[in-house]
Amino acid sequence: MKQFSQDRSGNFSLMAAILMLPLILAAGLAVDFSRLVNAKYHAQGAVDAAALAAANNPHMTDEELSTLARQYLVGNMSGEGEYKQSDISVRRNGTGTVDVSFNAVLNPFFMQVADYPKLAFGVSAAATLGGASAENTGCVFLTDPRNTGLNMTDSSKFITNCVIMITTRGTAIKTGSSARAEFSGICANGSISASPGTLTPSEKLDSCSVVVDPFGGMSPPRELASSCISSGSSTGSGQVKSLSAGVHCGMVTVSNNGTLNLKPGIHYFKAGLDLQGGGTLQGEDVLIALDKSVSTYTLSGKLNVTGLQSGSYKGFVIYHQDFSGSSNSIVVGPAADFRADGVIYLPNTNMKISTAVNELATQSILVADRFELQGNASFHAKIDTRSKTPLPDLIGGEGNLRLSN
Repeated sequence: MKQFSQDRSGNFSLMAAILMLPLILAAGLAVDFSRLVNAKYHAQGAVDAAALAAANNPHMTDEELSTLARQYLVGNMSGEGEYKQSDISVRRNGTGTVDVSFNAVLNPFFMQVADYPKLAFGVSAAATLGGASAENTGCVFLTDPRNTGLNMTDSSKFITNCVIMITTRGTAIKTGSSARAEFSGICANGSISASPGTLTPSEKLDSCSVVVDPFGGMSPPRELASSCISSGSSTGSGQVKSLSAGVHCGMVTVSNNGTLNLKPGIHYFKAGLDLQGGGTLQGEDVLIALDKSVSTYTLSGKLNVTGLQSGSYKGFVIYHQDFSGSSNSIVVGPAADFRADGVIYLPNTNMKISTAVNELATQSILVADRFELQGNASFHAKIDTRSKTPLPDLIGGEGNLRLSN
């Protein structure tokens, strides 16, 4: 009996068997906790998007505002499959701020064993239109609340003389390989990653208020004429043509050494604009308004345009806005020659660059959902009060749309 009590040969197997259940439970708890963190992260981005969309439409009724916010929230959370919706609340106060809150339940895989059948979580966001100070306004605004705002690969470059503002609470900037970005300051809700690329400055501003959209609340230039100015056109084979301002109801194509001169005014391209390699599109005192029904625009030729000198869209040169929450893109490259003096306004559109862009622009302000630079691409943005292209009245003022919590 004494010999049996002193025998230790089976201790490891015995202890392993005893500890197996808590070890498995601990691993399961880690899995469920990771799922909870991931669900909250995606929900926060969706709530941010819903609050911004609601605040950007101050003229809607409370019922319309609630419907819009719910559409954005549900649309951005679709496909996650990690939660069961519990409650959505949309509230507007008298200061122009919209509060959106979202409560949901996550069904755990393993924590049910520990008598936790449900994991409840909640996120909220507040967005405000107007009231930000002018000194906090930059010339680059990346509006996507869920994804990386600026993504640079290879040896691409992004050069500005101003502050860049990035909405996402996740990774705001990624610079890979030999990419280089230079700003006067970085104002971002999320983190920045400059390895192995170069980022100047390497740190975010200590205290700043991220302006999501300096022109929030503007009505898009959709209804410009009761009838079409043109049913579409094709310019190529060395041709030189002019196009009057107005609504162009058919596809407008420029290619093969053709040159299309845009006359002053707003040009609304309802069916699409195709600027192919070898084609030239140019004009002064113009606004190129791109219809939301076309999800992707590709600019591969030469673009040389300056923005409007006066009117409601003073200073704007390219405008593409879609409130539906769908994924849109403007692709510049691979051999495009691009110069746009003025505001390039793409608040719901992803801009992709694979060539040198805007090096000769005297003044360029960019508002885009996300911005991607690849290969040897470069982009220049700046504010210069000496430019002949005027600054819009709203920049730094009552149009500023931002998250306020």
